[in-house]
Amino acid sequence: MISEKLTRCFIITEDQKIYNWITNYNQLKDVKPVMNFNEIEKALELDSLIQQFEF
Repeated sequence: MISEKLTRCFIITEDQKIYNWITNYNQLKDVKPVMNFNEIEKALELDSLIQQFEF
C-alpha cells in the first residue's frame, strides 16, 4: 500500500507565507513552507498519482 487516506491543506498566513500541511488520520504529519506555486502544483500532481493507486 502506497498511502493511507491522504489529505493536504495549503494554509496562507497573514504574512503571505504558504504552508503545506499533510494530515493523516487527523494528525499533523508534515508542515513546511511552500516557496512558490510550482511547488503547490507538484504536490497536487503527486497526490493525484497516489490516489490513482488507492482502492
